Amino acid sequence: MENIILKESLIFSKNWKEEDVIKIIKFDEDKKNNLSNEINFGKRIEDDEKLDLNEYTDLIDKFFSIFIQKEIDQLNNDIKTILDYFYLRELQIEQYLMDKYHDDKKRHLNIRLADYLFRVQFEENESISENSKLVNQLIFEVNESYLEKKNLIDLSDKTYLEKVFNALGTKDIPCFLLRDGYRLRREIQKNIKLFEKI
Repeated sequence: MENIILKESLIFSKNWKEEDVIKIIKFDEDKKNNLSNEINFGKRIEDDEKLDLNEYTDLIDKFFSIFIQKEIDQLNNDIKTILDYFYLRELQIEQYLMDKYHDDKKRHLNIRLADYLFRVQFEENESISENSKLVNQLIFEVNESYLEKKNLIDLSDKTYLEKVFNALGTKDIPCFLLRDGYRLRREIQKNIKLFEKI
């Protein structure tokens, strides 16, 4: 635990929503026109920063080739087993993306999409929904503890991960579950620095 290396996907602390995913995928003009009536596209993203729909399809295919519903059904509602299952598959997807994309932009966009897919699979799969709620609640409680003054002394990644490890009883925690905690602590650090300048 002394040499915790943050995975590349932790760079992206934003929890993506479906509309965020739609924004970064290249659609043909007909699809884009139909969607633009329903979705606020927000900040313009240049075409070279978007994913080709075929690349997105490759990621989806890879994603669903490693997630098998029968396996998920047999995780026996054991939190550690569920977290191990998602942790190993997250490593597989990250390795797949590292091997496939040498262009950082493309790899990072795919990591963002994968992060979204992991969260949807984790939170909406009926076989594990109760346990995913419990896991999210335990992580939420760790994150909320950083709103107490006594915990502002140490905002390090190492301490944060130790707290999450203790709450969940395992060190094999998928990165997509740590997003909010990373974002919250970065915001707190930024606010402390601003306050110190005053």
